[in-house]
Amino acid sequence: VVFSRVTYIPCEGIVPDDFSHAVTVAEAAERFLGDTERMTQVIYEDDLKLLAAMGASRRFGDLRLCGYVNQLDEEIQKQFSAVTVKLFDDVSCVVYRGTDKTVVGWREDCNMAFLSPVPSQRTAVEYLRQAAEQMPGTFLLCGHSKGGNLAAYAATWAETGVQRRITDIYSLDGPGFLPEVFEGDSYEQIRSRVHRILPVSYTHLRAHETVLDL
Repeated sequence: VVFSRVTYIPCEGIVPDDFSHAVTVAEAAERFLGDTERMTQVIYEDDLKLLAAMGASRRFGDLRLCGYVNQLDEEIQKQFSAVTVKLFDDVSCVVYRGTDKTVVGWREDCNMAFLSPVPSQRTAVEYLRQAAEQMPGTFLLCGHSKGGNLAAYAATWAETGVQRRITDIYSLDGPGFLPEVFEGDSYEQIRSRVHRILPVSYTHLRAHETVLDL
């Protein structure tokens, strides 16, 4: 949940865009919070407080960040961002960003209601492939809102060898899929590893819960 929030923070030039180099959360927080111009780009002010707390934390401060990607393409209506957290030498967490404040991001959200796959879903699969190719061990996948959908989609359509290395997928209030995503047995291979977390206020909305049922 914590890293799903942090992924909304723009980290170009701070977190490496490849998987062979990394910076600690403490280093990233110090550099980001020392740049006034960058701080104005943050959507939610509380995210700055969260980042500062994580940088000073014994639990999070030494974790390493790598593979930062932030892509915006108006022509194909794509808004995609992700970062990978090295939890241990042999365990990494791929975190997908949800919808940001851009018009492109919201348009892609709307497209998800009737198109499959949308560009970000394709890119989510490719991002995971690259991460698995360059990093050892097992993976957790997670994301908030659209990011949760991307995490589940990437795991569903990952190559078999990559799927086997995924231990858990966390979709935090993420929307579901169009029916064609469930055709075949790709999703069945990872269904038991998908953890869907919804706000308590949703539990009485049965119709909404069905739509989000992964």
